[in-house]
Amino acid sequence: MRFILVLAVILAALASVASAQEAAYISAFQTNVYFDVPDTTRWSAERDEFDTTIQKRFLMFTHTPIKDKKGQMVSPVIAIIIEKVPDPSDLVMYSVAKRTAFPYKVTKVLTSETHTFSYKKSVGYEATYTSEGVAHSIYVGHMIYKNLGIEIICDSTKELLPKVKEDFLVFLRSVVFNETEE
Repeated sequence: MRFILVLAVILAALASVASAQEAAYISAFQTNVYFDVPDTTRWSAERDEFDTTIQKRFLMFTHTPIKDKKGQMVSPVIAIIIEKVPDPSDLVMYSVAKRTAFPYKVTKVLTSETHTFSYKKSVGYEATYTSEGVAHSIYVGHMIYKNLGIEIICDSTKELLPKVKEDFLVFLRSVVFNETEE
């Protein structure tokens, strides 16, 4: 009887993990960008829009607030931004342009070879920056697909990163494109 109870608990846990990783996509410029939705028990879509002024598609997930050591409630963020790029062949220049627009201190370079990304034409960074005296740890990914540039930003305070790091890495690895569209 105890074995059946343990087996039932394990199966329930596996079912909740499977349902937590729901596949989805975001459409922009006649292209679908596929990804695994972060666990909806902790993450929710807060911004999902196309800004016609700057011609960018935004999707942002925020984590339920987490209390830090100072008692402040902090909500880590996962965002994906899609835009047209003038030179779809140059991932490095796209990434440099994005890094220049929002400077941060790179601590590690990430690629598909480091198993951070599934999509080969990707580069990213594990990095830090400080905002209003608070240290942040971020994972940033840049991708080029056809004539699109995709930027993924996963942002948390440095203190709370251990609580969301795996969610960040799972999201970065999950972003792919329908290769039959090429």
